[in-house]
Amino acid sequence: MQNYQPYPEQTPSAKPTGRTAAKTAGLLLALILAGLILCHVTVLKVRTITVVGNVHVTQSEIIALAGMNKPVSILNIREKSVQEGIDSHIRLTYERMEYRGIHEVVLYVKEQVPCAVLNLSEGQYLLDNTGLVLEKRDTPRYDEGYLMLSGMNVKRIAVGEKLLPVHQQQLNAYCIVMDEMHVQNCFREFSELNLVRTDNLYLVSVDGYVVNLGDAKEMRAKLFTVRGVLDELRKMGKEPGALDATAPGYATYTPPDI
Repeated sequence: MQNYQPYPEQTPSAKPTGRTAAKTAGLLLALILAGLILCHVTVLKVRTITVVGNVHVTQSEIIALAGMNKPVSILNIREKSVQEGIDSHIRLTYERMEYRGIHEVVLYVKEQVPCAVLNLSEGQYLLDNTGLVLEKRDTPRYDEGYLMLSGMNVKRIAVGEKLLPVHQQQLNAYCIVMDEMHVQNCFREFSELNLVRTDNLYLVSVDGYVVNLGDAKEMRAKLFTVRGVLDELRKMGKEPGALDATAPGYATYTPPDI
C-alpha cells in the first residue's frame, strides 16, 4: 500500500541576512550619532567663561558680544566670530582666547577707558588717552573724576573716531600728558588740563594748585616732580597756589597771595 502526502514537505526558508545586517548597521549608526550629540551637548559643553581686561563693560555684556551667552559646545566656538563680536563694541578690542581644559574658556580683551571730558556747545564728550571719542552726552556730568580738558580747538569730533583738532600739536600734547598720567596712575589727582598753548601747558590739581608744565617735553620727570612737591606742600599745610614745573626735576611754589 502506498503512502500519499497531501502537501509537499515544506523546508524552512533562509533568513534575510542582508536586510537584518542593514538594520543592525543603521541602529549602530543611530547610536553613534546619539552618542556624538550627547558628547557635544553635555560632555564638551562650556561651563565657565572668564573675561580678563574689562573695566567698565561688564563680563555678561562681553560674553553676549562673543555669542557665548547660551549653551555652546567647545567644538562649536569660532574664534573669528568671537573677535568680530567683541570688536563691534566701541570700547573693546579682542586680544586672544584661551582654553582651560574642555569646560572653561578665558577671553582676553582690552578696554578703552575714559580719562578726560571735553565740554562743547553741543554736548559733553568722553575721551580716552589717545583722543578716541568714546561717548557723547547731551547733559554734562562732573561727578566721575574725569580730567576736564580745556583750550582744545576742535575741527571735527564724532563718537568712534579720534578727535580732530585745528592744531595737531594740541592733540599730540594731550596724548603725551595722558600717556604719562596713565603710567603713573594719577588721573584722579588732577581736575583740569589746559591746552590753549602747547608751549605752556597747565594742570590743575583736585585741591586747586595750578601747575605750569611748559611744553610736553620730559613729561615723566615733570609730572613726578610735580606730584612729589605737591605732597610736601600739603604736608606743610601750604595753601593752594601756583607751581612752576617748566624745568624737568624742579618745581617752584608761589603762594596764592603773591
